[in-house]
Amino acid sequence: MINEKPQVIQEYESGKAIPNQQIISKLERVLGVKLRGKKG
Repeated sequence: MINEKPQVIQEYESGKAIPNQQIISKLERVLGVKLRGKKG
């Protein structure tokens, strides 16, 4: 799917990962949701 190690995905899920725009873009595309932007 996005060709990332399971450990990297687990870090994002737990909120421990340092945000990487490239990985966030891949996740947005695969999940079909917007993960970036203003809250509200």
